[in-house]
Amino acid sequence: MELPELQKLVDSWIKKSGGYWSEFKILGRLVEELGELSHALRKRDEHGVEEEVGDLLFTLIAFSNKIGIDLENALKKTIEKYDVRDFNKM
Repeated sequence: MELPELQKLVDSWIKKSGGYWSEFKILGRLVEELGELSHALRKRDEHGVEEEVGDLLFTLIAFSNKIGIDLENALKKTIEKYDVRDFNKM
């Protein structure tokens, strides 16, 4: 599945589940999910790490949808930035 499809899937799920929270609540949830990922990683819980990465990705997509960010475009811009910034370091 590609990023635009994932954004639509998350959007559909959120809308049928009551709608989006505020961007600040979603941002708080991102921080919470990152902490849970760190905890699972420290415990070396492979299943937990996978689950928390999924939760983190879902929440990041929800945040991006809420504030109107096209994730595919954002990722392409980031890769271009890294190519320019890090090109001379190789």
